[in-house]
Amino acid sequence: MTQLRELRQKLQTLNTELFKVLAERKATARSIQDQKKIDNYPTYDAKRELELFLSLEKELRSLCIKELLAFSLLMESHAGQGYPQWSSTVHLAESTGNLSSQINPLLLLLFYPHEIKVKALKSEFKFLSDILKERDERQSHRH
Repeated sequence: MTQLRELRQKLQTLNTELFKVLAERKATARSIQDQKKIDNYPTYDAKRELELFLSLEKELRSLCIKELLAFSLLMESHAGQGYPQWSSTVHLAESTGNLSSQINPLLLLLFYPHEIKVKALKSEFKFLSDILKERDERQSHRH
């Protein structure tokens, strides 16, 4: 087998594994949403999401903007109804039409802050930047 054929086979195997993991992720995310309904938890919890993103900081920092969009779209799709539709730019007063406008703003604020203008957030989503400010203030007081 040639080197190219071996590499293509490896990529095919990785793609198959990726789709299996994505299906498992989707089922788990849906189970979480079902349990939230039973326990009377809100569908979207920005502080919990911030914890998640920070726990994945190393991995998320390694992503280019298109990969970050893909991750944001996966989260949005897997979470289902009640989760903000960032890809529809529900959080922006005015969409810029670029890729970053479709990404979860918490992801942008953490990993691509130059890609988001807090002033562009609709008033009901400004709390997202406040959450980050609170976190930064707590961290600065610890040092």
